[in-house]
Amino acid sequence: MKDEESLKMGEKTETKKREYKYKLAQSHWDFLENWLSIIFELLEYIYIEAFVHGYKHAEEDIEKKKWTQVEGIPYSER
Repeated sequence: MKDEESLKMGEKTETKKREYKYKLAQSHWDFLENWLSIIFELLEYIYIEAFVHGYKHAEEDIEKKKWTQVEGIPYSER
């Protein structure tokens, strides 16, 4: 009788240990997932800003080249 009770208690503690490990792993995964989403949002923002910044500079360069071509001054000698 005592063996059966101790066996049941052992099973209960094993179940509790498994549940605790699962909850711990889930909380770590949630933490990692949150940080990864923040990092990817920042990278996306940086990529978009870099693209817009580069596009603006490209437009400015085109305008400068048009003006230098009109004036007859090569772009490299400005």
